[in-house]
Amino acid sequence: MAMRRLSSRLAAAAAAALFPALAAASMFPETPFTVESAGTTAASFLKFPVGARLEAMGGVSAAAAAGPEAIFYNPAGIVAGQHALPAPGVPGGGVPPPRAAGSGLPSQLLLGYSRLVSGANAGSAAFVRSLGKRGSVGGGIVYFSHGTQTNYDALGDRAGSFSPSDIAFSLTCARRFWDILAVGAGLKVIRSTLETESAAAVAVDLGAQAVNVLRLADAPLDLGLSLSNFGSPMKLGGAEQPLPLHLRGGVLWHLNPVVSASIDGNLPIDDDPYVSLGVEARMKTGSLIASLRSGFNQKYSRGLEGFAGATAGAGLDLGRFGVDYAWVPFGDLGQIHRATLALRF
Repeated sequence: MAMRRLSSRLAAAAAAALFPALAAASMFPETPFTVESAGTTAASFLKFPVGARLEAMGGVSAAAAAGPEAIFYNPAGIVAGQHALPAPGVPGGGVPPPRAAGSGLPSQLLLGYSRLVSGANAGSAAFVRSLGKRGSVGGGIVYFSHGTQTNYDALGDRAGSFSPSDIAFSLTCARRFWDILAVGAGLKVIRSTLETESAAAVAVDLGAQAVNVLRLADAPLDLGLSLSNFGSPMKLGGAEQPLPLHLRGGVLWHLNPVVSASIDGNLPIDDDPYVSLGVEARMKTGSLIASLRSGFNQKYSRGLEGFAGATAGAGLDLGRFGVDYAWVPFGDLGQIHRATLALRF
């Protein structure tokens, strides 16, 4: 607890020293990167996970994000295309081939749906197209519905109902340099609606991934770093509020040709720092790749009674078609089921 409090204070001090102008422009809360800023950001739907694969692995995404799913986590990952299995027979348990596939990499479409607690639901779609050996472009959309809410008048009587909603559109591009480094950027347009009021904002996402740059126990490590939701504040029914900026850095460790593990350090602007862990086992039989995943997200376990923090899921990849599923328990609040469908053509 003391270590978490110390890390939060250090992050807040660094933010105050480095970004005073951003705080003055309502782009940062008064106490950034601490739980004291919880509830002070707008467009909170941007904090909800989108992809089932990464969510089943505890939400790790800095180095592990790849393909259309990466649009929502680390834009550099779209140039990686589909995660490739490490090549067997290579010393050190198999080094993955460069994830920037050649010009033959097919276009990819990812469709996602999440059933959330309290009747809310979310949907997403993302598309990535290769521009050759070193570049890719993509686009994505995220929609969040809070469900039907009851409206009350000044006397506390029912006065109808309304359905708050949020939506964000993204355009992303990425390029690979020297076969090991990928850099990506995305432009995001956000809109939130609350009864008769609405607000909009613009944000950018930035990211980088470096593959096979280090070795641990004679197995290769990939590194990743991303910055999400850096943009203009939103004003919806009150004062301006900053967007939920999120900085993450992580490592993807290819233990052997089947199993990989990942760890991310997360620095959200409206919460204490936290760690996420994930493991993925991918088994190939002919053209079929079956995956089992599990993970732990420190943030999910905070302040909840019952079983929370752990995640699990599975996936099937048939080449042109793939499906992923994630299960995330939130203790007494219930559980979240998330599924994504991938198409390649």
